[in-house]
Amino acid sequence: MTQETAQCYIKRAGSFLRGLFVRKNRTLDNDFFELFKKHTNCSLMAAEFLNQFFLEPQKREWFLTRLKEVEHDGDRITEHVIELLHKTYIPPYDEQDIYALISRLDDVLDAIYTVALHMSIYRIRDVSSGAVEIANAIFTMVKAMRTIICNLKSLKRFTITPLIKLIKEHEERADGILRRSLADLYSEDNINKLLGESYETRRVVDVILLVIEWKEILEFLERVTDRVQDVADTVNDIMGKHAVS
Repeated sequence: MTQETAQCYIKRAGSFLRGLFVRKNRTLDNDFFELFKKHTNCSLMAAEFLNQFFLEPQKREWFLTRLKEVEHDGDRITEHVIELLHKTYIPPYDEQDIYALISRLDDVLDAIYTVALHMSIYRIRDVSSGAVEIANAIFTMVKAMRTIICNLKSLKRFTITPLIKLIKEHEERADGILRRSLADLYSEDNINKLLGESYETRRVVDVILLVIEWKEILEFLERVTDRVQDVADTVNDIMGKHAVS
């Protein structure tokens, strides 16, 4: 084999390997973004179940079961993403970008499930208007989060930034609802309403426990909005890192 023929073969081999590398990474690239989308689909479904959880108390155990199934689906997606991280690299994203994002997405789903789980544990049957308001805000935020993730591949600021601002607005609104709801919960009027005409020790203890339980539920709900905000912050950091216009 002449030197000229050998160089020709080397060039062909190099072209083949480069093509293989590009095809491999394109496939894995799509896998990551599709997995992110699937995860946010789980979160959107969970946010809808959470809304119905408060509106249909008689079906709470059914909704809790569905939420657990969705949360398990999200866990499986998260595990798959982390597994893929050990096998590939998708420029311009680095491993920290992908890991941070899938972790934040999984936190949202876990936080939603935590709300329903504690409602079931405490066996709270009534409905707080503040809880319903925050649950509605969560649904709006998760819808915006899903749209962000669906546009993640392009990372265009003009598309994503307004959604990040929307999430921030609803997160701040949820903070206000929490403060107002806690003030109402601890108010003398509410305590007297819960006690009714009975001041027996057992009744007083039951009311104290109910107030504590509702405080925790409201705080768990507000924590979901914080987790969605974490996702928005993570995407914003990624855009800043890669100087996206």
